[in-house]
Amino acid sequence: MSTSSRPTKKPRSKELTDQQKHLNKEKSSDRVKCEHTISGVKRYNAARG
Repeated sequence: MSTSSRPTKKPRSKELTDQQKHLNKEKSSDRVKCEHTISGVKRYNAARG
C-alpha cells in the first residue's frame, strides 16, 4: 500500500465513468484496510496500559 488518495467526486452534471467507479472501489477497500490496521494498533496500545 502506498499513500492514500481521495476518491473521484462525481461532477454536478455528469456521471462517473466505469473506470472511475472501479478506481473508487479500489481506493475505498485500501482505505478500509488502513483504518482497520490503525484501530488494531490503538486497541493494542489501550490494552497495554
